[in-house]
Amino acid sequence: MREALVVLLLLAGSLPAARADEPALNRPLTETEQRGQALFDRHCASCHPRTPVPGAVAPAVSRESQGGQAELMADIIRKGTPRMPGFANRLGDPEIDAIVQYLKTVPAPEHT
Repeated sequence: MREALVVLLLLAGSLPAARADEPALNRPLTETEQRGQALFDRHCASCHPRTPVPGAVAPAVSRESQGGQAELMADIIRKGTPRMPGFANRLGDPEIDAIVQYLKTVPAPEHT
């Protein structure tokens, strides 16, 4: 049993890292996550690139944004920050929750 675990860990370490533009899961996105991705593309991606870009208006976001806390992610999308407008007047809670569910599938970008 212990040998099998060691082999699995070694194999896992040899797998390529997920790219920031790919889902973090080894499964298709759910319908809600797909809707969140479409909403992200429409409302967020113009400022928040999928991978870090020098000089980008805003940082890339991922499942690790806001410490991975979905409630904080939703709150920032809803209310905004000093540099980002809030979207509460444009998106309802179901849409904001869908964006958060999508972000929870996005791996953190690799720091170069």
